[in-house]
Parts: sequence; C-alpha cells; structure tokens
Amino acid sequence: MAPAPSAKGMRHASPDPKANASAQALFTKKPAPHESCGSGQVPGRAPAVGSPHLTYARHEILKGVRMNEKMSALQAAREQVAVRYFRMVDSADPKILDLFTDDAQMFFPKFGIATGKDQIAAFAQGFAGQISSIQHDIPGFTVISSGNYVVTEGSVRGTTTSGAAFPDGTASYGLFCNVFEFEGERIKRLHIYEDPDFAGTHADGINWGQSVRGSM
Repeated sequence: MAPAPSAKGMRHASPDPKANASAQALFTKKPAPHESCGSGQVPGRAPAVGSPHLTYARHEILKGVRMNEKMSALQAAREQVAVRYFRMVDSADPKILDLFTDDAQMFFPKFGIATGKDQIAAFAQGFAGQISSIQHDIPGFTVISSGNYVVTEGSVRGTTTSGAAFPDGTASYGLFCNVFEFEGERIKRLHIYEDPDFAGTHADGINWGQSVRGSM
C-alpha cells in the first residue's frame, strides 16, 4: 500500500488547473428549474426535496393525506347517522327508514332477518307493540368505526307495554351492541345483538341463568 501523502506535501502540491476548474464548476452550478426546491435550496448540493424522483412520492403522500381526511369525514358522518338512528328509535320517528338503503338487511334476536325497508318497517311495528317507551344512553356509547362499519355498544332503558320497567338488574341488563355496515351514508346492514326479553318473562332462560349463578 502506498504511503499517504503528508500534510506538508499536500500544501505544496502544484494545483491542477483543469481539476480546479471542474471542481469550481461543480460547486457553483445552478440547479435546473426542475431540481429547485425553493428558498431552502443550496447550490451544488442534491436537493432534499423537490427532485424529480421525489415529486411523485410527495404527491402520493399528499394525496393519501387528502384521502384520509375524506375518509375521516365520511366515517364521522356515518357515526352521526348511527347516533341519529338511536335518537329516531327513541322518538319512534317513522322517517328512520330514510337512513337505510332500499335493500338493507337487519337482524334482531328471536325475530331473525328483515330484508328491505318494508320488512324493516314490519319489524319496527312489531317492536313498538311490545315497548311503550325506550331511551338509549347515547352519551355513554362506545363507538368504533373502521372502513364501512360503525359498531356501537351501550345500554338502554325503558318500559314494556305490560308496564314492566327495564332493565331490572336481575334478569335484564339493558346492554346491547349494534353493528352497522354503510353504503355511502346509508345503512346497508344492521345486526343488533341484544337480549329481547326486556320484561324478564323468558322463564327457561332466566331459571338457567339463576341456577348457574347459584352454583358459582
């Protein structure tokens, strides 16, 4: 391996005019218009941003941000529709059907599946025949949204047409979970997971639960 030149030798070495000219041209070259990144550009240095190979990536990032903002706005709107659904249930508002798509599907325990607005309306009418008043604890909801889905978990209280108040904390607890699937800002599918025995009259189920709890 050849010895490295001494500092003294480097200080007194004869400069190469051509090499110096090339170096000077390199470090004083003005960036091409497409390479400029604004007032932060340092001549002679590769631009940190704004170079041709970064332009597309930066555009995609900004596009992604805009898309996320758009999706966030849509999800927020869907969450508001879900909340509006519960308010309309509580007030027995017949316009609740406007929240659904024409081919919407709804599931409720013991009832089964309703498809289309006519069947959903029939379910609502039957439900109203059992419940005289109902109120969901909307401020206490847990709401989770992702993609086309909004999931709400919460509690509900009310009175049946027979005069029984629910929940009683023994046989009924007033807890539920709704899974909404959206198409745009309309509900396309709604599955409701809730004990339909609001009055606590399903003796077999109640006796089973009490016997299990008694053995614990």
